[in-house]
Amino acid sequence: RPDLLDHVLVAAVHSPSDLLSLLSRAQYHLSHPSRSPHPLPIRVILLDSIASLFRADFDASPADLKRRSGLFFKISAKLKELAHRHQCVVVVTNQVVDVVEGTTGNTVAWSSGRQVSPALGLAWANCVNTRLFLTREVDSNGGSARRHMKVAFAPHLPVRTCEFVIRRDGVFGVEPAQR
Repeated sequence: RPDLLDHVLVAAVHSPSDLLSLLSRAQYHLSHPSRSPHPLPIRVILLDSIASLFRADFDASPADLKRRSGLFFKISAKLKELAHRHQCVVVVTNQVVDVVEGTTGNTVAWSSGRQVSPALGLAWANCVNTRLFLTREVDSNGGSARRHMKVAFAPHLPVRTCEFVIRRDGVFGVEPAQR
């Protein structure tokens, strides 16, 4: 529908504490819909990207890693509570980092010919219920992009991959015969 984006609320956060404050406000609006300035219920919470909140402000010192992990658990618990209590969907994107030879990471995968791993490592991986890995490969002749979504982790789903395309009229799966 042309007015679909009229019902999308966007809020910028620049730190983990900003995010926790925003999630508290979302909790209030979800719990008291009649007092909310927004007439429609919240159905999807999209956080893009969780890694951007943590990559610059924390050192690799044991104290900072402990503080960062504590914030991961606090944020993920709040997101899970919102999803469960208010029947909304929560999608959180992470970034990937290149895997350097000799290093180990969790869920190493290939993307654009590079070996990559989730940016926030094992501490964030323990906060996630379902992990989907999206990749995009562009043909060498500059043609269309091939996109794949892989179920990398989900206790209730098998590991599977599907191909999809993004067009002006939406997101569509690609049938195996069309590949």
